[in-house]
Amino acid sequence: MYYEYDQPNKTVAQKKKIAQQKLAELRKTNPRIQPVVVTGKKLVTTWWGKAWTDNIESYADGDNRISHGKSYVRNGFILDLQIDRASVDALVQCNETYKVSIEIDLLDKEKWQQIEKNCQGKLGSLQALLDGKFPKSLGEVFTNQQSGLFPSLSEISFRCNCPIWTGMCKHVAAVLYGVGVRLDSHPTLFFTLRDVAIDNLINKAVENKKLSFLEKAQKKSSRVLNDSDLALLFGIDIDDIHFATSQNVKKPEPSKVTECKKVDDNENISHLKDSEQRVLQLLQREKHCSASDKMFAEQAQVSSPHLRTVLEKLVKHGYAKKEKHGRKVTFSIIV
Repeated sequence: MYYEYDQPNKTVAQKKKIAQQKLAELRKTNPRIQPVVVTGKKLVTTWWGKAWTDNIESYADGDNRISHGKSYVRNGFILDLQIDRASVDALVQCNETYKVSIEIDLLDKEKWQQIEKNCQGKLGSLQALLDGKFPKSLGEVFTNQQSGLFPSLSEISFRCNCPIWTGMCKHVAAVLYGVGVRLDSHPTLFFTLRDVAIDNLINKAVENKKLSFLEKAQKKSSRVLNDSDLALLFGIDIDDIHFATSQNVKKPEPSKVTECKKVDDNENISHLKDSEQRVLQLLQREKHCSASDKMFAEQAQVSSPHLRTVLEKLVKHGYAKKEKHGRKVTFSIIV
């Protein structure tokens, strides 16, 4: 058997072709494979992607394997990358296909509680958090090397079945960069990786806003809170509520059903976002759920406010159907 260092050097173009052929081969047996794809000139562009790669590079100390790892990502050599609770599993193509496993220590509970405390009153919404739209001071809390969310290299352990047995190989470095690219498009996976509840950060911020809204309502009792205030205060979608007046009362319309298609167990759903895949798989098992089902949201690892958005997208994709009965909205899947 020839190891990587025994084989003649191949050009980047040759390696890319081999990687593409291997990916096509793997997709035949594993339709849910998730390669890392860089579409623009920059490796990462969002706050979470940049923060992750900046954190990794801060510990690199000029190690050239880190730069090699970056080129592997750019050239499409990461054939599969799966992020789970405190772990990452990946396949990296070089002259051979190597398996990389990364494990990250769980975030210290006291550290997480302090981060939750620091978030009070500083986060506007879940989307703002995921988009990196929060005060700079909060970003510094997240990225602090001693007390922040991001792991140090001492908290990261890794394995690769390549012939390099000592230290971090370029395949591991590639996967670490690949995580940053994946966080660009799926920032919620960062919280899955660190095994912390993203809802806790939002809930504390919302609680503070509720108190603020109530104080405003008491001071200005003659004025009506606007729709966004009501939506945040009571956890409802104002667009779905129709208020009837004595002058114009309409009979309730029959429930509307959106057609959907049956989902085959072997169907490739890799085009869906990770959160959409989790919700779809759980919906297949449970058959139906309401838009405000907190237990369903928890099992699917999405925030309660975000659950409805994901379900609506599944309806749009044709995987689920939506039924309205007055104010109650349910989603189900054809068995």
